[in-house]
Amino acid sequence: MEVYCQLAILAVFAIVCWRTMPPPARKKLLGVCLGLMCLDVETTRQGSYIIKGLGAFQVAGLALLVLFGRAMLGVARGRWRLPKEPVIALGLFVFCGAGFLVALGTAMEESNIIASWNIFWWARVCALGLVAFMTAAALVRDVGEFDKLLWIVCLSALVTAACLAVGVPQPGEAIGDTEINWLDVSGRLGGTALLGFWPSTPLGPLQFGIPMNAPQLGEFAMIGLAGSVAYFLGHPRPAARRMAGGCAVLLTGVIVLAQARGAFTGAVAGFVVSAVLMLGYPGVGQRIGVIRRIFIISGVVATLVVGISLWQFSRTDTGTLTTARASTMMTPGRDETLQGRIGLWGPALDLAVSKPLGSGFFASFEQSQIRNPHDFYLWLLLGTGWIGAAAFFVVLGRVCFILRAGLTEAPPERVLVNIAVLSMVGAVAVTGLTSVFFARAAHVTSFWVLMGAATAINLDARRGIAAGLSPRGRVLAGTAEAGLY
Repeated sequence: MEVYCQLAILAVFAIVCWRTMPPPARKKLLGVCLGLMCLDVETTRQGSYIIKGLGAFQVAGLALLVLFGRAMLGVARGRWRLPKEPVIALGLFVFCGAGFLVALGTAMEESNIIASWNIFWWARVCALGLVAFMTAAALVRDVGEFDKLLWIVCLSALVTAACLAVGVPQPGEAIGDTEINWLDVSGRLGGTALLGFWPSTPLGPLQFGIPMNAPQLGEFAMIGLAGSVAYFLGHPRPAARRMAGGCAVLLTGVIVLAQARGAFTGAVAGFVVSAVLMLGYPGVGQRIGVIRRIFIISGVVATLVVGISLWQFSRTDTGTLTTARASTMMTPGRDETLQGRIGLWGPALDLAVSKPLGSGFFASFEQSQIRNPHDFYLWLLLGTGWIGAAAFFVVLGRVCFILRAGLTEAPPERVLVNIAVLSMVGAVAVTGLTSVFFARAAHVTSFWVLMGAATAINLDARRGIAAGLSPRGRVLAGTAEAGLY
């Protein structure tokens, strides 16, 4: 029964994503791919490197890859147009190329299992990011479309949480007999929503579902939370503020239920970025109104956090575990999990220094053969080398520079988009200190699609200004065409 309920939720959500995005069909397909990126297909058979790499994209990612190819073909024929930003384009291709060379090198030096996993992570972290950014940059041109993509990201995180909360089949019905409901076992929302299992296929046993452990679920919710908080603080329309506030409250509830400490810290950082930028640019909304909304969202979120925490503390089966996790946040120096992660950073950094060209995303850097440094920045250094990591930060810095410049020359609608994306960047930057943030395809796609869309909107607006069209007239024309205002 749980599976049918989860499938019904996903089917309805797919229809919502399709109807939310404006025509043509390629934009609708972008919305569906973004919303259903949480779906995952796993197999026990190793397969070829190509199969492993394509598997990193997942089903929705493969559809996005087709859409990317169609977009690049349209650009080559002159029918579609990409924003002219050579620094970002070059940085993305260097980032992707450096990672590919590292993965290719491991294929020649390491065992098949290690090499295939390096190919897998390169495809997910580098190739999928490039595809998501460039596709969004080619398709999205106005603020209204960005708004709808943001709502899809928020709803996707909520749908994922709902599917995980519904339940999972009993052990024995999935690969490895390891599928559990984290909420029942440890009081944390997370785990795997198994939707289908095929024991005999040409690729071996296949499992189709939504695997996302509690920290990953919290990080997914954090992306939408950072954007929705910015919209709640500064959106000029009351209806949009109410929707953003509702999303913010629900996504906060997901993070608290998941007990995702890194995501909670990142969400706080994103909130601070939103509040500071909103108060620094009162043209988005009256400063008094922004201050009032800061107190409102802070009070509501604090009440929600306390209420959910007290409910979890009171549970007889998992209350002790919840209390222990809460106490570690108050005394991080005695948190064994945090101290263990810090202990991994030294060996990972030593390996990155000894192999500056990269050793792979699946490199072993510790005597116990641990391959996860629990730090996004070290993970990039290992997976793409110093050159690839530098290219990544050049892209990120250039995007932030474009969005930051847009705060002083844009109309309120576009300023709000820029603040929302800058808040996401701040949240991800903080969360990445203790997490390999791009471990799930949903995280990679959501982050890069919103980044690419916001960058294209700003660059297209600059082009319009150079052509003699006022920025406000351009934004209002685009939003009116999308049917949002």
